[in-house]
Amino acid sequence: MESEVAGEEYDDELPDDAVYTDEREDAARQKYAEKGRRQIARGRLARLADSIAGGPTRPGDQQVIRSPFVLALIGGVLGFGLLAAIFYYIIGRESETRRLNEALLALEQRKYGEAEQLFLKYLEDYPEGGSSETARLSLHKSRVEKQLLTTTPDVSRGLSELQALISVGKDLDGFDNEREAIQRYADRLTYAGARVAEISQQQAPLDISREGLEILRRFSPDGRVPPDREEELIRRQRIAEAAVARRMVFDTALAQTRKLLGEGNTIGAIGTRQAMLDRYEVLRDDPDVAALLQEILTREQQTVVRTEPGTDALTDDLPAELPSLSLNLRTQATNDLVSRQRLVFGVGVDCLYGLDADTGEPRWKRVIGGEPAFAPIAVKGTLPGLLVHSRRTNELLMVRQQDGRLIWRQSIGSSPSGDPLILGQEIYITTARGELWQVSTVNGRITARLTFSQPVVGPPAVSRDGRQLVIPGDAMFVYTMTLNPLTCAAVSYLEHRAGSVESPLLTAGDLFVMTDNHRADSGRVRILELNSSGQLAVRGTELVDGHIRDPLLLRGAELFVPSAPQRVTAFRIAADAGSPLPLAKIGANQLEDGQQTRMFLLAGPGGQLWLGGRSLRKFQLRTNAVLLESGHVAEGIHLQPIQFADQSVFLTYRDASLASVYFIRADPEQMQGTWRTVLGTRVVAAGPAAGDASILVVSDFGRVFRVPLAEISRGGFSLESISEFRLPDKLASSVDGLTLTDGRLGAWCGAPEPLLWTISTTGQLERRWVLPDVPQTAPAAIAAGVVFALPGRLHLTAVSSGVTVEDYRAAQAVSQQSGWKHLTAISDSQVLAVTTENRMVRVEYRPMPRPQLAEISVTPLDHSIEVAPAAANGHVVLATAEGRLILMRADSLEVLASAELGGVPRRSPFLAGDRVFVEVSTGELKTFVLTDSLRPAGSFPLAGRSLAGVPVRLQDGSHLVALNDGAIERLTADGMLAAGGVTIGQTLSRGPLLIAGQLIAVAADGSLYALPAEITR
Repeated sequence: MESEVAGEEYDDELPDDAVYTDEREDAARQKYAEKGRRQIARGRLARLADSIAGGPTRPGDQQVIRSPFVLALIGGVLGFGLLAAIFYYIIGRESETRRLNEALLALEQRKYGEAEQLFLKYLEDYPEGGSSETARLSLHKSRVEKQLLTTTPDVSRGLSELQALISVGKDLDGFDNEREAIQRYADRLTYAGARVAEISQQQAPLDISREGLEILRRFSPDGRVPPDREEELIRRQRIAEAAVARRMVFDTALAQTRKLLGEGNTIGAIGTRQAMLDRYEVLRDDPDVAALLQEILTREQQTVVRTEPGTDALTDDLPAELPSLSLNLRTQATNDLVSRQRLVFGVGVDCLYGLDADTGEPRWKRVIGGEPAFAPIAVKGTLPGLLVHSRRTNELLMVRQQDGRLIWRQSIGSSPSGDPLILGQEIYITTARGELWQVSTVNGRITARLTFSQPVVGPPAVSRDGRQLVIPGDAMFVYTMTLNPLTCAAVSYLEHRAGSVESPLLTAGDLFVMTDNHRADSGRVRILELNSSGQLAVRGTELVDGHIRDPLLLRGAELFVPSAPQRVTAFRIAADAGSPLPLAKIGANQLEDGQQTRMFLLAGPGGQLWLGGRSLRKFQLRTNAVLLESGHVAEGIHLQPIQFADQSVFLTYRDASLASVYFIRADPEQMQGTWRTVLGTRVVAAGPAAGDASILVVSDFGRVFRVPLAEISRGGFSLESISEFRLPDKLASSVDGLTLTDGRLGAWCGAPEPLLWTISTTGQLERRWVLPDVPQTAPAAIAAGVVFALPGRLHLTAVSSGVTVEDYRAAQAVSQQSGWKHLTAISDSQVLAVTTENRMVRVEYRPMPRPQLAEISVTPLDHSIEVAPAAANGHVVLATAEGRLILMRADSLEVLASAELGGVPRRSPFLAGDRVFVEVSTGELKTFVLTDSLRPAGSFPLAGRSLAGVPVRLQDGSHLVALNDGAIERLTADGMLAAGGVTIGQTLSRGPLLIAGQLIAVAADGSLYALPAEITR
């Protein structure tokens, strides 16, 4: 019955231009019958085998058989035989023609069974007949039409018979004349297969329909089906596909979706639905699928939970920190800068600064601990404030703009996941746990909290009337919230995949702009319209090259979209909901050396646009283009949004290879800097200065500071350096430092120009030493100079005597060279090098007979060494990757003792007096007695922290250790925690350093702390 219905519906619904009527069928059959008759009429001629008359003969040689009478008689007989043969041939030929015509007539009359039998009988009787090829083709055509040109088409057998017709007929004469018929059969097969699949909801007929369409394309002129007909056939296949999907997928997906909804897993439910649509696009318009979507959206709205914590903020600040001196080098383009008592605000390595906007001089500093989740935001009020995120305490802080003092602090449970939105006197901020918090700007009280089923991408966008907030989820959903009270009013489905939305929504008049990275190499910009019920619908879509990760910028009707790498695409947006074309592309431009980096945009008058990324660049917007202008300033990696005040821009950035952070004021028109202040100095070397109680500090940006210890105790800012060494242009490596054996300091770098600079004990640049190749590991200082591990050799430089020292060559052939993993000085004249092949090479400096680095021994290691050995007082200590601590004699590498660490070493061991300190993967700092065969002495839990430097041994045998979280702890001789520690409240990078009897700790931003004397007692 299903097949019959399929056939009936096919005949009813086939378009007029594609229906093959009975008249056309009869005409086609008459054509093929006439063709058969012509082939028979051509016939075969009879052959005469013998000659009637003989040749001439001599008289007397004549025979009776050659007599005229006999010959006449024989001729008569042959004539009668020939006449009989002709009549027989004509009668047989008429019979062959008649039987072929009978078969063709049966085919014309759609008597397919009778026609098939007649063709078979004809081919049996006349296998080599003149019309046998016509009969064979007609036989297969009758079989095809028997299966397809009926009210109950059998598409499976129809496909088989059509394939047989093509397979058999392609080698027969006249097959080219059958292409039109094959097109007709393929068309019928395609349509009928789709209708059968639609009614039966089975996949097999749909597959047959698709094969039929391929045959139709193959036999159509130039391989092209008429577009209207092809479109109709494909539409039918899609309808069938939906029907098949409903049976094969929908029921299963529906059951799975309802199960997930019952478990409260709306994200899983919408994902199941989306997977079904990905496979069967035509189900998108199915009413049951639409109803299922609405059920999911309603359930998702119910999962958004509102709570009212009512938590008051704290107004008491953290305990006072120790005084510190910050190394904030300031440089100026001119000396006539005059302060007008205006402040700008910047974030360095881990501190928030208030700086004079005119001179760049720091006015105050507040430790906030690491890069905050968002840049400081100015808030108007009775006391103008700054809203800040503190990584140190994971709190929101409101501080006074004037001096950085605390107004209130409030915890929101986890780290913010985006910038806050300040609307009136309320703060709306999202967190990594999928929450939206409402906090008062006045007193920090938490008014409300919404908890979502997934992370959300903040900040929320506010509607034009200020009554609703819109925020996208990490996947699939966009939420609409009402204000007063803060509740979820609606959930919209916008089909973005997990993690694809990295930039927050943007309000554009009555519309919203949403971006997502839906492909591997491009992003999508979508214009959304909000209806009265809070649902969002897509009004327009445009694509941009590269992924969109940074905030968009809207200036009037001009929308700027930053995308990686350093590309800006400009659009013109119609912000009214009724506009027929909401988004029109103006143009795009990408920096010539575009690199992956964060991007910050700033718009100016007259179509000007500035991009901060790897430098500040300026664009000019034209009617249909975005033009890049020449000039740049603040070359480096930009870290914070561009600030604009008094026709100037303020930028926070660092060099690509360095850690120190700069804050610069620049003229955006001239692209020139006015002043620059360092807001975070990475210290690479520090030590006592000669002659007085001062400390020398070497920075990674090439400046040397000399600071009296008394100034450190008073605190404040150090804005000037005493010397400078110039770094190579386009530096591609970090700058590191070391201390030479005579107390001098040094700094070195690698590519593109390997160099070593030595600094005298007075802080002056002593000399610049060129290295022959890029170092592979940190150098080691011995009495004669500094040894560097270069590819295939060890090189001694900074030799005080000025002589040239011959390198130690690891191998003669480059192919035999192994790399260097570690380099450690084990005496005044020897270094121990560990190769990548796990060998220890002991090399000594020998001044005679010629200055050289000479090999003493090469020792294969039985254990893998992944951290550098430590050496002191004639001993070498190895911490192996297998978790063993090995003690050796420095002069012979004889193993003296070993001990189990109980874990993998995380860093190189530290030697202080007769104690060895090792950080192990178990999270402990373990202490061993060096002079007692590495006897375990004790352990101290690090709780995720690590040592900032070598512990200092005190007079009573205890040790002072500095931890990177800012804690200075005192450990007993057995390595156990003792009373008397102190916390400086800032991350430490090195220390404690003992200089002129004063203990100094160096913070991550280069701030110097003088530790209180009582800590050593």
